[in-house]
Formats: sequence, structure tokens, C-alpha cells
Amino acid sequence: MPARDRPAEPGPPPVALHLLGTPRLLRDGAEAVLANAKGVALLGYLALRRDPLPRDQALGLLWPESAPEAARKNLRNTLWAIRQALGPGAVAAAGDRLALGPDTWADARVLDAGAGDPRRVPAPLAGDPDALAGLWRGPFLDGLAVHDAAELELWLAAARERLAARHLRVLAAVVDARRRAGDWPAVAAAADRGLAVDPLHEPLHRAQVEALVRLGQRAEAARRHAAWRHALQAELGVAPLPETEAAIDALLHAAPADRPDAAAPRPSASPVGAPPQATPDGAA
Repeated sequence: MPARDRPAEPGPPPVALHLLGTPRLLRDGAEAVLANAKGVALLGYLALRRDPLPRDQALGLLWPESAPEAARKNLRNTLWAIRQALGPGAVAAAGDRLALGPDTWADARVLDAGAGDPRRVPAPLAGDPDALAGLWRGPFLDGLAVHDAAELELWLAAARERLAARHLRVLAAVVDARRRAGDWPAVAAAADRGLAVDPLHEPLHRAQVEALVRLGQRAEAARRHAAWRHALQAELGVAPLPETEAAIDALLHAAPADRPDAAAPRPSASPVGAPPQATPDGAA
């Protein structure tokens, strides 16, 4: 097909909010700077909210101790700073309600929707857990601190926990898919990524040990299991579930004939969760 007849490749979204990990904001594919911590927090709050946010609720969330007129002025200044950095369409205002603009993309929104309800995953990511897993760069709004806003701080802590759980759910789906394909290096890699988020996650640890055994690394699998059991006891004061111990014991002590060699790995899908660009819904 002649190049002129091919469909145009989708370009980067006008505004991309990378909120998983240290916040990274892009406008037309270029880095944008927003030095207003509560402005970044507001973007994160709107990204995880299904319905538009009433301005009065935003005032109480961001400036609960300020006088009403001072809080309204702070909100106007914050919205001005956001629009200066990201363009006038980054945040839409309809009457007294605020929402992300229709052309504003946010990784946290995609992960929250995709892991919570597969019907709400954008088409390029539908049915692709590797793509959703690729969105994760770290905890939601990592390193962001807000002051004099207790309710916002509580919401932020809960949102971080919820999105980490979403990410682990996606990685569990990656593990299941790669296990079915016999791609044990990919199983091990996905389990490692999940255990970096939650070192005591039992199903992912079982997957990690199984992958290492099937890759011929039984000694390493035994070492990882011993370290995991010690951490579980030290931090939670509990032993592994009996079925976990039985499954891992069977793997570690099976005769070589019962531990098939690693299947020839099939190509793994690249994490393509970020939107196309030049460089790479409800509040809790």
C-alpha cells in the first residue's frame, strides 16, 4: 500500500498525565512543568474521579482551613497554573464543576479502569495485560506531599493502595497468560515486578518459585523461598498457607523427570501501556 494511502499513525495526546511514579506531565509530547503541588494533586484527583468535581468540594479538599474567599482565589490561581503549563483544555469547567478535559490522558485512570472493569479499557489496551502492566512506574503521585489538607492526604494514601492492588491484579493476569504459554522467563519477570510492590504477595511468590524451578534454578528458588518465609514471619508473624508450602515443597523436591525443562519462550508482548508519543474513574 502506498504510504500516502496508509492510515495516519495516532499522535501523542495533547495532554498526557503520567501519575504512576514521580509525576511527569506532557503537553503535545513535550515535558511540562507544574510547580504547584496542589495543582498536581488536583489533576490526580480528577483523573480517578468518574464524575465532575464541584468547586466547593475542591475548596474543602485542598484548602480546608482557608477562608472561603481565600480558598476560591487559591483555586483560581491553581487552575491558571495548570492551564499555563498544560494548555486551556487540560481541565474543563462546566458551571461550578471541574473535570479533566476530553483530550487529557492519564495513566492512573487507564489502570484504575482496566484492572477494575475490563469493559472500560481503551481499545489499544483491551485484552492486553502486558500493556496495562507497562503503565506502572511506581506508586501513584510518588513523592508528592501536600500540607494543611488532611482529607486529601487520606485520599492520596488510599488511592496509592488501591492502584498498587490494581497493578498486582494485572501482573497476576500476565503471570497466568505467560504460564499457559510456557514462557517461564516472562513468568519470573512479572512475579519479580509484583514482589517489588508487595514482597509478601503469596500467589506471586509461588509463581516466582515455579518459574525458577522450571528454568533449572532450583537452588535460587529455594533461597528465595527461605527469604520469603523469613520475611513473612518477621513482618506479619504468620507462616505460609499450607497449600503454598505443599506446592512449593513439591516443586523444590520433585525428581528431575517431574520438572520439565523450560519451554522455549515465546516472544512476550512489550509493555506498551503509555500512549503513542515522541518519548516513550472514581475517587477513593
